[in-house]
Amino acid sequence: MKNWNSKELLKFSTWLWEDRQFTYSMLVFHIFCWGLKIGTQLNLKWSDIIDEKGNPKSVLKIKDEMDRGISHNCKIMNMIYYNYLNPKTNELIYINKKTNKIIETSNLSKNLQRFSNEYVVNVYMEDKNEMFVPMKGSTFQLAWTIDMLDIYNNTRKAFYDIGKFIGKSTVKEMVSFVGYEPIEPNDDIEMKFDILERLGVEIRESHVEYLNGIKLIRKAFQIDFKS
Repeated sequence: MKNWNSKELLKFSTWLWEDRQFTYSMLVFHIFCWGLKIGTQLNLKWSDIIDEKGNPKSVLKIKDEMDRGISHNCKIMNMIYYNYLNPKTNELIYINKKTNKIIETSNLSKNLQRFSNEYVVNVYMEDKNEMFVPMKGSTFQLAWTIDMLDIYNNTRKAFYDIGKFIGKSTVKEMVSFVGYEPIEPNDDIEMKFDILERLGVEIRESHVEYLNGIKLIRKAFQIDFKS
């Protein structure tokens, strides 16, 4: 079995949207963009990513957290989500529109495992357990962390700086989290949040489609990989 990576998670997020699991789709998309812990992520409001004029913000500011840049592609998706779901800016982002309840951490892993299993069966026609490690809350932060370490060549300095960013105070904790050792040298790093751009992602807003006068949200966007 292999770990979920950012490219696969992006495909999973798109599949969730098409399956009308809008809240989980946004959760999956956002969390590997910023590397936040699930508990922190669930407290975000639309006002954290959309300004008072209805435009996408460029920086995510969270109390007691380091500021996180919002990349070009992430801003595009934030506007697509916002325009099609039409929420109030003071609302929490990850609200189930059917039940008007926030995603609960107590059943998050269970639901993620169920959705991911359905995804693999539908997309790959195989059993999830033969392909990917079981999905849970830390899956997304792990994928983000591994991608970030790879960007900075898995140096010891990258392990240390990125570790501090996600709450791992030592290189040893990071090694335990990602499952492999750092390499030398200890080059300084600059934290960037452009994994979507590095994946070669192209996001296009689709034409609005209507059925009996009702707007079809599931056709909101198309995500392609350039490479």
